[in-house]
Amino acid sequence: MMKQYKHINGNDRVAIQLGLERGDSFKTIAEAIGKHPSSVANEVRKYREFKKCGAQGNVFNDCAHRFDCRKTNLCDSPQCRRKNCRFCARCRDHCGEYELERCAKLAKPPYVCYGCRQKQHCTLEKAFYDAGIANQTSLNVLSESRMGINADEEDMERWTKTIVPLIKRGQSLYHILHTTSDTANLPSQRTLYSYVEKGVLSGVCSLDLPRQVKYKKRYVKRTKTDTAYRKGRSHEEFLKYMEENPDTPLVEIDSVVDAGGKHAILTMHFVEISMMLAYLRNGKDSQSVVNIFDTLTESLGLEKFRELFPVILTDNGSEFSNPEMLEKTSSGESRTKIFFCEPYSSYQKGAIENNHELIRRILPKGISFEGLAQKDITDMMNNINSYARKKLNGHTPYDMFSFLHGAESAGLLRELGLKAVKAKSVLLTPSLISRKQPK
Repeated sequence: MMKQYKHINGNDRVAIQLGLERGDSFKTIAEAIGKHPSSVANEVRKYREFKKCGAQGNVFNDCAHRFDCRKTNLCDSPQCRRKNCRFCARCRDHCGEYELERCAKLAKPPYVCYGCRQKQHCTLEKAFYDAGIANQTSLNVLSESRMGINADEEDMERWTKTIVPLIKRGQSLYHILHTTSDTANLPSQRTLYSYVEKGVLSGVCSLDLPRQVKYKKRYVKRTKTDTAYRKGRSHEEFLKYMEENPDTPLVEIDSVVDAGGKHAILTMHFVEISMMLAYLRNGKDSQSVVNIFDTLTESLGLEKFRELFPVILTDNGSEFSNPEMLEKTSSGESRTKIFFCEPYSSYQKGAIENNHELIRRILPKGISFEGLAQKDITDMMNNINSYARKKLNGHTPYDMFSFLHGAESAGLLRELGLKAVKAKSVLLTPSLISRKQPK
């Protein structure tokens, strides 16, 4: 008989790994550990590890053209001794014809490379299931889901034994709390709903609650986001790229959102000179950011855009979830490189975060951006960019921009709709902008 109301544990995961290595089916593995085959399949897909490793005698290369490519000297490095670039793991960083290929077998059971006859010769990204890593990741997720819960493990186990079997019988939490003898030792109905929603009570989810199924939650329609877009654009790869190209100017981008989360401003910060651009977004999705990139490309010209924005670092916000559209024009021409910070690591783009403090002097947290026009945002940035910085030895960001771009600077600022403000006239308080607050 299958174990009831239990998470997959460390011993189960060891058995799963051994079964995968032997080539056992999910059904065979599930029978051995007393679980349903779908639970084993979900476990493998959820906790498998992806590795960029090559094969015997071949380096990692996931380009679709790797077998017939004859390109040479892409990196112009005198130290390179490889006859063909396809035998170098870094060829994709330099080749404009690079096209990603993923192994189609990883989308089907067993979702990992164990038992694959092509593994010894395959240079594509591979997937493996490691019981130790999977177990630790699972424990971390479980620990995070229980953060802030005022209960110990003994309480959680007792509540699970009392409540879960009754929920499985179709009983509502209201019914359980009003008919169970030891309700004095149970949390409130609202707290229990929260625990079920978070997955704290093993063996049930919100869909097991009768009214949760009857009354569907009214979600705001969102575009599905695929986190695969971050592959090849991680913070580790960003550091490697900057190490190889140390003189490349860096631009950090982010969003500043108002109190209700209905309106947002895209900020673009030139790290070296502390100058920032800001644009009201006409939506909350990734297309609103793409539109701004396209407008800038059109007004500046492709070559000047490439010069000003060669490398961009941003966070994992959904508005940046379409990096290919940001990196390339509508006609497919490359215009920049996009990299991402690690999740919950805003300090990795600390320069733009610090500059946001100046924006918050004018647009404090807790207010709405309703009624603001792009002219208001441009006026705000003109004042911020005309503010002298200690980091710049008393100069302003506009001073540094003019120094870097010389005679071109006036024309570039004009194309960007910017102009300097006299030092005595700089205003960094909410009175700079007259806002139309919603009634």
